[in-house]
Amino acid sequence: MKTFTVHAPAGVDSAMRQPERVRFIADRFNWAAAAFGPLWLMRHRLWLALAGWIAIAIAIGFAGARSGLLAPSILLLQIMLSVLTGLEAASLQRYGLSRRRFAMINVVTAQNLAEAERIFFSRLNLKPVAATPVRAAVRPLDHASAAGFSPVETTS
Repeated sequence: MKTFTVHAPAGVDSAMRQPERVRFIADRFNWAAAAFGPLWLMRHRLWLALAGWIAIAIAIGFAGARSGLLAPSILLLQIMLSVLTGLEAASLQRYGLSRRRFAMINVVTAQNLAEAERIFFSRLNLKPVAATPVRAAVRPLDHASAAGFSPVETTS
């Protein structure tokens, strides 16, 4: 099961009026972000994260060359940056959506995106159910018979 966070431009009301603008972000490792870090960041318009990624990649190369690290060590650090990008991809997407004034309105657990969408939109269409009164299973006791007294009979 995957956990999806649900984001909409102006909260739940906009999700009902404009369901096509609702975004579902899977909270999982993103292989595309790990393999194609800068391209993935550009595709999702995460410009600040892209600037940070480039700065860190340059710093790794520069610091590695200045300190005399061998090429395999620098490559290992670059791979670690890629793995970190894959691990934090969902958080970066949520951050980018929050900067575009999207609010997180729900969390859904489902097998895949289609099921998450179905669960979320079915929750929006639910109407509150009126509570039904519960009947007592036992009739109330007569106080006199409960105390051991027999009921008084009247004669006319």
